[in-house]
Amino acid sequence: MKITNIVAKFLCVGLIFILPAMAFTFPNEPDGFRGLKWGDPIMEGMKYIGEEKGMLGYIRLDDKMQIGDAYFSYIVYLFDTYTKRFFGVNMGFEGEENYDRLKIILEGRFGEGEKAGLYRILWIGQKATINLDYDLAEEKGHLGIYSTVL
Repeated sequence: MKITNIVAKFLCVGLIFILPAMAFTFPNEPDGFRGLKWGDPIMEGMKYIGEEKGMLGYIRLDDKMQIGDAYFSYIVYLFDTYTKRFFGVNMGFEGEENYDRLKIILEGRFGEGEKAGLYRILWIGQKATINLDYDLAEEKGHLGIYSTVL
């Protein structure tokens, strides 16, 4: 997956969250992902995959490509180009079944999110925003978790 596509999704989603994020909260808001806290530097052992529009993309070669019984085709960790600090993660998946599994997992952990379309759910908080979406025609989806404070 090209970093350009990942960045485009992040920017579209990010613009939606900037202002309203401070007004909401949800249970168990994440303060990072898989051992990386918001604002952490790039970890040793991460592989650089590209830079675009103020973002550096990294992957972990030994990353577990799933959450529960939902599987991902990619997981990209996002760092600010200037500060080199962690601020988000993008995950791609295929198939409506993975969307349904992720929806159950996320609602179980974070409560019911805001429906923003037939196949789009948002969790908007003070520390983080989460975006789960699925394109029925392309049979591909995206899960993004981003810091709202960085």
